Amino acid sequence: MSSPATCPEVRVLLDRVRVLKLAHDQAYRQAVVENTPVAIHRAKVASDTLAPELERLERSLWFMRPEQVFDLRRQYESQIELLKTYKFVNVNYQRTRSGETREYISFIGIDHEEYELPSYEEILQRLKERGELVRIKADQGFKKLILVPFGLKLDQFHELFSLYLKEKNLKGPDNLHIDSREPFVMHPFDGGVLSGTNLDGLEKILYYPKVYSTDDPGGALSKEEVLRRRSETSHWSGGWNILLVEESESGVGVMTTSSKKKNKAKGEHYPRLPIQGENTARQCLALLQNEANGRFQYESGMTPEDWIMTVITHAEATGTLLDRHLHTLRVRSGVSFLTGSVYMAAGDIYARAVTMSYGKHALRDGCYNADLTNINVDRKMGEPGTARHLVLV
Repeated sequence: MSSPATCPEVRVLLDRVRVLKLAHDQAYRQAVVENTPVAIHRAKVASDTLAPELERLERSLWFMRPEQVFDLRRQYESQIELLKTYKFVNVNYQRTRSGETREYISFIGIDHEEYELPSYEEILQRLKERGELVRIKADQGFKKLILVPFGLKLDQFHELFSLYLKEKNLKGPDNLHIDSREPFVMHPFDGGVLSGTNLDGLEKILYYPKVYSTDDPGGALSKEEVLRRRSETSHWSGGWNILLVEESESGVGVMTTSSKKKNKAKGEHYPRLPIQGENTARQCLALLQNEANGRFQYESGMTPEDWIMTVITHAEATGTLLDRHLHTLRVRSGVSFLTGSVYMAAGDIYARAVTMSYGKHALRDGCYNADLTNINVDRKMGEPGTARHLVLV
């Protein structure tokens, strides 16, 4: 099947349909008046000519209706309910000039600024403006909307995600339960656990690196620097990350890494092979570079904040955890590389990859906990690691 048309091609196709429609209507009226076999045959030929062009126009226009492509209203409202329910945002009320009361949700960022969630109309308009992105990435399965209050402190994410895991009592790998006493552990480096009361140390996590390098981590910025840059450029979403992630094949929840068929391309018009064969963080990050026209066009790596909100969204839809990778005290394999971030070790001696997995720890009655940690960027896993990608709207 041919690819959906670009905007100039759509205009040409629309002009052709108009001409054919006029010819069809004229032939139909003539057949009604004359009621002869010749006139009726002409009308049928005109109808048969018009029908496939109308179908082609319909296929070409689908990406221009993001509200339908993404079931946007339902997803947006569902995400708002999730953010409210699990206390990631504040619910505010403001009286308008007309005297009506307006409800809006927001959060206070690490920079002490308030960030209001972009409205449904703003997100819809943004998607309409980025027609090429919608056309390509939606075809490849990036249809799940995630709203991330990125500007919150990382320790707030730690606290709220821990409470969520305790409340839901979700099962981890091997069908064992998450440890209710310590469901979410954050390690600043191998072997050392950072307590929940001192998480500001994790602001050594930098965001959006291009390379793993201590001298220059590819322009990676602290969270405060990211927010400041966005403020200076009047970034449309402020302190929010508005994401599209891969939808599951059933349409319920997010695509799990275990369900990805390694050699099967996804996308009817723009086939995209999944990440395959890369088993170090450096290899996974390199996939996102020089991809202006490649299979990972428009994609970014996840940050810890993106991953947490994606896990919660998936769990709410399916009742299961996402990325059920497992490591023990001795064996670490199959971790998720969060290539939208990099951990700079003490004294900036070296850069380390931020990873997410589920860990089985000693003397915990066989329970597991979600485990945010970091590893050497060139360390090979017992099995290939996975970098989950997203599209920043």
